[in-house]
Amino acid sequence: MRIGLYTLGCKLNQSETEAFSSVLKKRGCTLVSIHQKADFYIINTCTVTTKSEQKARRVIRSCVNNNRNAVVIVTGCYAQMDPEVCADLDRNIVIISQDKKDKLLDFFKTVDYSCLLPLTPSEQGTAIINFINRREIDVYNPFAFFSVDFQFHSRAFLKIQDGCNSGCTYCRVPLARGTSVSLDPVEVFHRITLIDKAGYNEIVLTGVNISAYHHSGTGFSELLQKILAMKTKIRFRLSSLEPESIDKELAEIVTHPRVCPHFHIPVQSGSDRILKVMKRRYNPEKVYQAVELFRKTRPDCFLGADILTGFPGESDKDHQLSVDLINRCSFSRLHVFQFSPRPGTEAFTIKQKVPGMIIKARSQELITLSEILHSVYNALWVNREVDVVLEKKLKSGENGMAIYTGVSGNYLRLKVTDIPEEHDCRGTLVHCRILEPGIPGTAKFLSC
Repeated sequence: MRIGLYTLGCKLNQSETEAFSSVLKKRGCTLVSIHQKADFYIINTCTVTTKSEQKARRVIRSCVNNNRNAVVIVTGCYAQMDPEVCADLDRNIVIISQDKKDKLLDFFKTVDYSCLLPLTPSEQGTAIINFINRREIDVYNPFAFFSVDFQFHSRAFLKIQDGCNSGCTYCRVPLARGTSVSLDPVEVFHRITLIDKAGYNEIVLTGVNISAYHHSGTGFSELLQKILAMKTKIRFRLSSLEPESIDKELAEIVTHPRVCPHFHIPVQSGSDRILKVMKRRYNPEKVYQAVELFRKTRPDCFLGADILTGFPGESDKDHQLSVDLINRCSFSRLHVFQFSPRPGTEAFTIKQKVPGMIIKARSQELITLSEILHSVYNALWVNREVDVVLEKKLKSGENGMAIYTGVSGNYLRLKVTDIPEEHDCRGTLVHCRILEPGIPGTAKFLSC
């Protein structure tokens, strides 16, 4: 059976798609690009912005056109929030909401595929829905998605948390994924051990808000301390950390050499007034303090930030306050979002809309600023040494030496040259010297 997989959105979605790919490979399926003809397509959708939903619809239509006899399974957050819109795109579409995605995983774990292929697309869709309906009595398990075989990434992903309790006025994710839940620490340690045994050199700890991790009295900082006490050489990369969660204790813990010096903070705005309307739980000064804590304990670390521009009521002064905070913090790179009114959120009903042309202009200003900041940060690392996880082989260089793209601990995209044959392998952690800055920059292999 040929199956096409596609993921939109966050690392959480990516980790869940990896679980599907692992199950399907074990069952003997051939994984193909969504641009190829397949028997089934599984589209894991996102609802964070209007653009992500538009892209999801384009991808769904493309899959439908690739094979009119294939079933296109649409799951994830967009499928949870707007199932009718997705279903109306074609008669061969099957909608599996986010809160039933674990049961879809069970379907592909247990179904006899040979019984499916003779059926019409309509009958196949009915078989999937009937299976899931029989499992509805089972409580949704957000941590069913686990794999030690990653098809699309050279680094491992481990979901330790899901859902959110923050209630930010612009965000639809809690409506799609529910309230915050955390994986039992004992299971966290067990899964890390399995990933380590599988040979991975890096684990990305992921969730909607890993800062909110809390299980049986264990918070995120304590969990991280216990993880780092485990007897393993594997390194850990943290996904987004909320500004209010960054304190002296956490800043000291991340000095550990097996924590990647790469931190991402969802800042959103530099205006205290706008942050309050957003119902964010910090002010601009707290953002600066968080940045300074990381800079003090992990000098030259990569500090990324999410910035949301064009929030209703955002004035030129509010925008300038964001620019000022970004410059004051000297972030290494920005992830710029244009405000997208999301149905069901408080911000959707705010009438003080910022004109689209102004949002576009502010967004472009922030993107340009991000490019400058990133160039400055990249330049700091010329002639310095870093450890890089190899991702994609480009070619064999002179004397049979390999060339790979990869990611350093501090999140620099690099093209690594002169890799000896014995280390010519995706996922290998290599030590190298950066020769030229860029996206990607160029680095030379030194050792492994």
